[in-house]
Amino acid sequence: MPRKDEVRVHGRTFPVVGRIRLGGRDYLLLERLSGQRERFRAYDPVAGDLRALCLLPPGKSTWQHLGVLKRLSQDNKNFPSLLEYHRHKNQIAVLSLWVPGYNLRYLLRQGRDHPHLWPSAYEAFRILRGLAHGISQLHRHANCVHGDVKPENVILAPQPQRAVLIDFGSAWTAERTIGRVAGDGHTDAYAAPELHRGQAFVDFRADQFSVSAVAYELLTGELPYDHLGGRAGRPELIGEFRGQLVPPSSRARRVDTLPSNIWPLVDKVLLRGLALDPGERFLNDGGPWLAELDTIAAEMKLRPTLNVFHRCMLKVFGAIDNLFSRSPTP
Repeated sequence: MPRKDEVRVHGRTFPVVGRIRLGGRDYLLLERLSGQRERFRAYDPVAGDLRALCLLPPGKSTWQHLGVLKRLSQDNKNFPSLLEYHRHKNQIAVLSLWVPGYNLRYLLRQGRDHPHLWPSAYEAFRILRGLAHGISQLHRHANCVHGDVKPENVILAPQPQRAVLIDFGSAWTAERTIGRVAGDGHTDAYAAPELHRGQAFVDFRADQFSVSAVAYELLTGELPYDHLGGRAGRPELIGEFRGQLVPPSSRARRVDTLPSNIWPLVDKVLLRGLALDPGERFLNDGGPWLAELDTIAAEMKLRPTLNVFHRCMLKVFGAIDNLFSRSPTP
């Protein structure tokens, strides 16, 4: 039996590190998670299950797009379900369902340590296509830029099998990009070049670059532009790297897991999505981008093709809920 200062859930025992009262109910804080924002793994005693808690700075636009995100998350399997949000002192507390699974960073680390576990090109494309469709819904229906797409913020969830994009603490509405918090969407090489250049207005094509960078790494094991990613678009580097991106097919770790006639299509869509100039990427509404990806999927007759390791991992998630993932929902 766990002690009063512990909670046992999904076969694991967590120490209680704090408590928070939201909407007339008490939640137990079990673990503070990494990242710029205050994020926690929390426990809902009434529901008897885990929750993700994120504390955001207040603002009218934040309240507005949280309302849209809540509605959107109910119908989009690529987002965690946003349950509720409340004012808490001088912040906004956002509660969402905890997404069981392991994040892409873990998958990449396992693949580097054990090359036979590296995801196939089919798996990489499935993840790319799922993220693209999810992020495009965010763009169209919430008019929001996620701003921090990277492997740590993508959870591979088992039921149903899907890639779930988490951590909306950096999201901003397109018309208010000039007022975003310093550092949002600018944490690493997955950020689009225009963020590294400090442009005041950044639109949905920034997320297109980040999703494409994640896919490039899944296919090749390295970030585009000689590991620089979006940093290659900085003013002092862009002249050197413009037009120099190596197609993923020439660097693919498991090139034999896609038919040779499919690779040129994958190269084309990723090279365009990774253009250092946003004007050279797919149009801002996302339609042409998704159309290209759907065409490739049709050509591939795409089916779930998880290797033995990943299938086994998914089967035992019920017993090891989030053992490997330290990333929460938003």
